[in-house]
Amino acid sequence: MIGQEQIARLVDEGDPAAADAILQGDAGALGEWVAQMRTDGLLRSLLDEGARRSMLRQSILAAIRAASPEHLRERVLRDTSGRMRSSRPRVVWLALLGSGLAAAASVVMALVVWKAAPARPLLADVRGGVRVIRGGNGCPAGDGVSLGAGDRLMLDAGAGATVMLSDRSRIALSGGTIAVIESPDGRRMTLDAGSVRADIRPQRDGHGVEIATPEARMRVLGTAFAVDAGRRRTRLEVTRGLVRIDHASFASAVEVAAGEFAIALPGQELVAGVKTPDATPAAALRDPGLVRRPFAPDSPWNRRIDTTARFQKIQSEALDLAGHGALVTPTSHERPIWVSAADDPPRRILLRYEGGVAHTLRAPDIGERQVHGTLIDPVAGVAYELVRAARRGADIEAMACIRYDLGGSGAPPDQAGHLYSGLPLLGGIIRKEELETGIPHVLAVAALHEGLSRCGPGGQPFVPPARHMPIELQKLGRLGAHGNVCYGTRLAIPRHVDLAAFTLSPAALEIARALQEYGAFVTHSYPAVPGASQAGWVQPHLWFFAESAAGTDIRRLSSEVSGIVRHLEVVSP
Repeated sequence: MIGQEQIARLVDEGDPAAADAILQGDAGALGEWVAQMRTDGLLRSLLDEGARRSMLRQSILAAIRAASPEHLRERVLRDTSGRMRSSRPRVVWLALLGSGLAAAASVVMALVVWKAAPARPLLADVRGGVRVIRGGNGCPAGDGVSLGAGDRLMLDAGAGATVMLSDRSRIALSGGTIAVIESPDGRRMTLDAGSVRADIRPQRDGHGVEIATPEARMRVLGTAFAVDAGRRRTRLEVTRGLVRIDHASFASAVEVAAGEFAIALPGQELVAGVKTPDATPAAALRDPGLVRRPFAPDSPWNRRIDTTARFQKIQSEALDLAGHGALVTPTSHERPIWVSAADDPPRRILLRYEGGVAHTLRAPDIGERQVHGTLIDPVAGVAYELVRAARRGADIEAMACIRYDLGGSGAPPDQAGHLYSGLPLLGGIIRKEELETGIPHVLAVAALHEGLSRCGPGGQPFVPPARHMPIELQKLGRLGAHGNVCYGTRLAIPRHVDLAAFTLSPAALEIARALQEYGAFVTHSYPAVPGASQAGWVQPHLWFFAESAAGTDIRRLSSEVSGIVRHLEVVSP
């Protein structure tokens, strides 16, 4: 058989055609040469990373001193078949026959270990009772224990442990957690019970890390987050990056960003929102008027439209204000407001799916119907935005409770509410006395889903003062792909429109003046009603929110407002 050194010399001397002719005539030489090329390419990929080579060489040198060159060469070729990258051939495996056997062999074996299989996850920071159940057998576990697919981790109350992945990503398990490693590299895990906090490094291969619970599945590509799997509910909180969470048994998915949360419940679409720190109110103690006119003077809710502001025509194929108009909705139906009084009984605000008490304060009876509403504590100067709240015995039970300062900005990120825009429920509500005395603030308006654009600035469905919110992806997909109306967009009647030319009741005229001087923020959206046109009902494309006032005909008011909203335009930022 032709010698490999002769072939290598021909290639090095720039005569690959001659080498090719030799190889074509000798099947044995051709097979040997292909094997050498595989080995050489792998060695080159290793030697390009000197630090890794040195570390691996030192760790396995002792293990391979007794191995024969033939055995090492056979192992490399077998384990790396089909994984080659193209490179210029070198006769490298022959170095194993010389005095450099140990050093060269250590590099080759390091390559085999590195390329043949993914590194297994390890346990670290073990404290308290931690057991690994493997093949039906359980044993106590400590630092450095290697984990594999199918291993079940069970932590006693008060215990803790961290699963370390090969890229130094960390998944910390708290006491009482039961988790199963689903993949050899530990990137897939099932959390049956308990809670974990994960710090996942960016995943270069795009596969990501997946954590599943009985209610949901989460996938991340480089994020810090926490997952709590309680009884029939999963809660996700993200502190860095972006996590997609899919419901396990319901067609619902949400992308959750830093500072946001999502809750998965059986048989319901995902609920998500912004987690905000507690406010430290003080202004309300000096200004009781904030109960009726909340937020600071420089809040976006209290700013007039600048006289130099520019306007754009509404660009939305689905938002037909001339044909569909608007509806004025009583807040008692959509956004009730309750104010704490000194003679009200003390009540706890209980979190329905998380357990525990969010707050305790004197509060009126909010009724048994589940609603989204705001409970105001005028003494403390705070408001509690309650999501799906209802009376439970002597207490108030809510799915979520967001606390913010009545004297604050009333806008994200420090005053985030539950609406799609992140703006609080309390913002923009028309108070009943304002229909007579004037409305000195921006209004809130909801718009038809399809009338908004999901592709606003930066490809997002919002503009300031709104912020990114974790919106259910199916709902996000119903938004339009074009247009200039997003969450947070301010709509207003341009100043050149003469309001005196309209025949309006005093209440409708006050709303028209507010829309001209302050405008209205788009705070959230709602779906189209199927079959509305066939039923002879024209569905309004905008909703405003007002407290019910004695002597006010809501139907007539809605009809009058429908006639003026056709003049609304977008206030340019």
